[in-house]
Amino acid sequence: MDNLGFNVYRSTVPDRAYSQVNGNMVLGLGTTADGGTYYFRDHGLANGTRYYYHIEDVETTTRV
Repeated sequence: MDNLGFNVYRSTVPDRAYSQVNGNMVLGLGTTADGGTYYFRDHGLANGTRYYYHIEDVETTTRV
């Protein structure tokens, strides 16, 4: 509910040093309770490197 969208963060170490990787917010469904399916394709990755991701929910009230 009240979802404006999502920001995606990536790191090569768990639980720290995350950097935002999406240029534009991944748009959410607003105030619907139906749920949805979201996609984000990450680019510039190196083979053999493990990546960790953090997803930030941005509310329509601009709270995260």
